[in-house]
Amino acid sequence: MHPLYLAAVTADEAWHVELARQYGKAAGDARYDARGTATPELQRLHKAFRVANDAWLAFMRATRAA
Repeated sequence: MHPLYLAAVTADEAWHVELARQYGKAAGDARYDARGTATPELQRLHKAFRVANDAWLAFMRATRAA
């Protein structure tokens, strides 16, 4: 697998683990509302996910445009 993809998946998993720790079974819903960034740690993990995911998506757009 591509390293940018792995970075995005790893960052998403880290964010989800913290969401699950905070919200249990509601973690899946929490990621899409204000709870997803309700603490400094969730904010940090969300930002790391966004940066990694944006890099992966930019790579994919560039690959498709070539």
